[in-house]
Amino acid sequence: MAKEYFCKYCGDSHAVLSFLTSGVCSKSPNRRHQLYSGTRRGYQGMDEKYRFHGKNQHYYCRYCGRRHIMISGLTKMSCKKSPTGYHQPYEGEDKPVYACKYCASSSRSIEGLTRGSCSKSPNKHHQPEI
Repeated sequence: MAKEYFCKYCGDSHAVLSFLTSGVCSKSPNRRHQLYSGTRRGYQGMDEKYRFHGKNQHYYCRYCGRRHIMISGLTKMSCKKSPTGYHQPYEGEDKPVYACKYCASSSRSIEGLTRGSCSKSPNKHHQPEI
């Protein structure tokens, strides 16, 4: 299977990294596609079959914990907690416990962690450390 690169802001993909990063992205703060560096998960394209065997097959929003099996599906939906207004994928590894990078509060899920408020975070919500 050929390698595919994804934009972490809009979910667009390309087989050539330079083609992806030279493209314009309306959801990125600098208006350029930026590489998603996390683990490839779930269903990605028409040539693959659904391989859906547990929570590690999902992409999760790092700001609210919402999940989706496709990165493009996640990033096209709006998110009230994200500074861009859209879901942004968590790029870290799966963990048994997720800790807030600002206050060290923890939860067994990203959704559980981001549900609470954090007085030390710039957006006042817990954010998982990567």
